[in-house]
Amino acid sequence: MKRPTREQLEGYSLSEFKLLLKRLGHKVPRNLSHTAYVTEKGVHYFRWRWWSDEGFVIDRSVPEWDFDRWANSVDETFPFRSFLTREESEQ
Repeated sequence: MKRPTREQLEGYSLSEFKLLLKRLGHKVPRNLSHTAYVTEKGVHYFRWRWWSDEGFVIDRSVPEWDFDRWANSVDETFPFRSFLTREESEQ
């Protein structure tokens, strides 16, 4: 998977995007591209998909103890902009 462009990340560079996620409490691996753009927060995994037909979306997994694989374990999918609004309201 190739590196996302600033346009695909809603105006963020990849380093700005990773910093944003860290500030929001996500565990962001240093080699995010090698982990298929998956982060962890609390008991959930988050998969960041800018290559989706719907645009930049986030898949949130079921709790990690119930996680099998992404095909079976997506609890919720929502747009990135919705994620930002949700996160800002929680802080």
